[in-house]
Amino acid sequence: MSEENSHVLQELIMQTMDNVRELTKQFSEVKTLLSSSMQNNNDINKLLVERADRHREEINKLKDDVRNLMHSQIDLEEYDTLKDDVADLQESRSATIKVFTIIGGLIGTILTSAAAIFIDKFILK
Repeated sequence: MSEENSHVLQELIMQTMDNVRELTKQFSEVKTLLSSSMQNNNDINKLLVERADRHREEINKLKDDVRNLMHSQIDLEEYDTLKDDVADLQESRSATIKVFTIIGGLIGTILTSAAAIFIDKFILK
């Protein structure tokens, strides 16, 4: 080989080695960036999982609150119904007392009249 060829070959080898060093450096940077990106993705995934868990808990709590409100609403409706029933029963009781008072008065009047007639016909004669 000629000296010039040897020199060109040596230059090519040096350039290749420089290129390999540069590629190694770039590869190292890419590897570092990739590692950092993966760690960042893991952190984001962890935060997303935590947030999803928190949302699930909040949704379950809201479901429980809605269920409790529905039961409370049913209890309030039952209370209103019972309150109306009590008012109706009180009115019915008042009406019944009035009817029995009138009937009692009529029976008293009839018995008093019957007693007066009995006394007049059988005792005073």
